[in-house]
Amino acid sequence: MSNRLPLILPFHPVGRIGPHDGVDGGVEEHNQAMSDLLESLGKTSIREIFFDQAGENVFAEAAAQAALDVAPAEGVIVPGLDELYTYRVIGREDGLYVALAKGDLLPGRTAAIHDPLTGLYNRAGLKSRARFYLDGPDKTGVLFLDLDGFKAVNDTHGHKAGDTVLVEVARRIGAIIRDTDMAARLGGDEFVILCGRIKHVLHSALLAKRLLADLRRPVDIEGGLVTVGVSIGICVHPDHARSLDDLLAKADAAMYRAKNIGKGCYCFYQPTEA
Repeated sequence: MSNRLPLILPFHPVGRIGPHDGVDGGVEEHNQAMSDLLESLGKTSIREIFFDQAGENVFAEAAAQAALDVAPAEGVIVPGLDELYTYRVIGREDGLYVALAKGDLLPGRTAAIHDPLTGLYNRAGLKSRARFYLDGPDKTGVLFLDLDGFKAVNDTHGHKAGDTVLVEVARRIGAIIRDTDMAARLGGDEFVILCGRIKHVLHSALLAKRLLADLRRPVDIEGGLVTVGVSIGICVHPDHARSLDDLLAKADAAMYRAKNIGKGCYCFYQPTEA
């Protein structure tokens, strides 16, 4: 059944619980999403997430509730043993499923995947969540953003002013992208946006135009206003590449081309670029 578990929006099923009554069963089978999750967590076995040291299945009680139809429709939330995500046991007519919801992070466990300054995902968070956008044939726009004029802000007004700019840039990015998109700060003044399930590559261009217009607006810092711009490189999954590393490299190359032709613009990746 690998890779064919039904989609339970907005949850991402990763496995089926067995036996069917769910009272004592572990994850009987899993799909590619679970395989990718294990890899991202550095785990080699499902048991490392779902069974404690005594061999007790962390899903047993939740599975029993779901099997008896006394669980809420959105499922029973269960902390995993991976120390990062929580999971949901969801009852359906054809059985019980384990699902990973995008927002299911345990309190206090967000530091590993979020940038402490802006609140956006960090590089680790980007890698962890990218599988939701890059699994399957759907087009995903990858936008690589690098601020123009940010170094001058730091040099002239100090790092506190620079941090203010970064926080405001992150806020504006978050206000522009869709709920189904994700944004990350890679470090410094570099940001990445994954724009999922786009019907045409031009959707990425429309997003880039909005970002260019909004991010060039002045930012209020203590003592006045400062202005920065942004250069954006765009590539598209699966047209240009399939892996996150390759997509980032190609979007980065396109971003540098935007810098070289005058900054404050966007460029699509071209196959002739490294």
